Amino acid sequence: MIGIGTDILEIARLENVLVRSGGKFLEHILTPEEREIAGKKGRAATGFYAGRWTAKEAISKMLGTGIGKDCSFQDISILNNEKGAPYVILSGAAKEKADSLGITRIHISISHEEHYCVATVIGE
Repeated sequence: MIGIGTDILEIARLENVLVRSGGKFLEHILTPEEREIAGKKGRAATGFYAGRWTAKEAISKMLGTGIGKDCSFQDISILNNEKGAPYVILSGAAKEKADSLGITRIHISISHEEHYCVATVIGE
């Protein structure tokens, strides 16, 4: 099976969520490995957060689950290779769902600019 998912985020929305949550939202959406990477981003951290949130939403759409009990933010980790390109590691319920769909490879693209972030994923 082939699946596709896309998501777009207004970065100001994320900034508002971060202010209201006191940072707890980051613990909710980022895996420990992602939080470690984010800690090294400095001023670019907000774009990193937006990219991860948007990409994880797109992946959950590609799987047909949305974020919830069948696919949590913690089931999806997005890291970068040595050239900086993002790649996806699924675990838990997200991995089980991908396996059940026959999805063994996920292509991902994340782009952001001043006001918006968009992510598109294709699973095959």
